Amino acid sequence: MEISASKRSAFDYATNLFLPTLSVVALVVLALAGKHTRLLWGLLVLAFFSLVVGFYPSLKARIRGWSEYSKDERMTKSSLPEFRRLVHRFEEFVDTRRPDTLHYIALSELCQGDQALYGKLGIPDVWLWHGFWDYLRRRVDQQRPNLSELRVSFMEFHHLVGSYYNHCVAVIFDRPPQDVASSLTDKTKRSFNSFQQRFERFVADYEEFAKELGESRPAFESLPRHLPHPKPL
Repeated sequence: MEISASKRSAFDYATNLFLPTLSVVALVVLALAGKHTRLLWGLLVLAFFSLVVGFYPSLKARIRGWSEYSKDERMTKSSLPEFRRLVHRFEEFVDTRRPDTLHYIALSELCQGDQALYGKLGIPDVWLWHGFWDYLRRRVDQQRPNLSELRVSFMEFHHLVGSYYNHCVAVIFDRPPQDVASSLTDKTKRSFNSFQQRFERFVADYEEFAKELGESRPAFESLPRHLPHPKPL
């Protein structure tokens, strides 16, 4: 760890500043006097040794820091396009124009358009999820390859998908109300299971990306890598 100026000891100042400066001054005096003695070479070695001892650790730390930063930025730049594709893919689950979203199947097939029965599910409106997704998608599309910004966007997307699962997907596949579950027909089950397969593939691809990103660099290793998987009806 690099020592700050306020924490340097007298020895640090002697090795980093005083000894090299004194040696250089002595070298100049001896050179001007035309004395090429062993003392001159000894002072030259002392100056060089003092400079190495004084500045090599901090220089090494800075070089290591630059190298790690460069690796982080390269990984961020190569990962951002795939992250954008995943964010765009999530649209298929919150697109208000598609007839195969969870919300559409629940309202039109499971509840037969009955708003009162649909309300018993307690699923937040699809427009809410579409709004959250669209705001994130616009920001990610304009995002520059920056490690901190990618981490924040990744966490936001993970929270969005996880919340969508807990408040929507799990209601149908894990804990449907009894009176709603009893009205499931074979056709409706097939529609929901088709949705489940698409969502399962998305989650699998997301987890593969999250795993590769988390294992690529220490800066990403704390990112979440897993989401719940719905089981077929």
